Amino acid sequence: IGQRLGASFLLTGTMRRSPENIALSVQLVDTSTGAQIWSGKYDGVPEGVVEAKANLIRTIATTLDAHVTKAELDRIARTP
Repeated sequence: IGQRLGASFLLTGTMRRSPENIALSVQLVDTSTGAQIWSGKYDGVPEGVVEAKANLIRTIATTLDAHVTKAELDRIARTP
């Protein structure tokens, strides 16, 4: 999907929710290799989901910052 969209990375996730609990699972995947770069989870009360989402977003941004440069350099090196 990411390659068809022209995206270098794809963020996928699932959410399960009940009145007492919420579970988030997120994966960041490099579309050129299919390799999982990062994954994160949150399992707790719905009241904490806003903070959990903010933490996941910060972690994803930091991870992308660290990997995009490396991934782009790797792609450049593979290009004839």
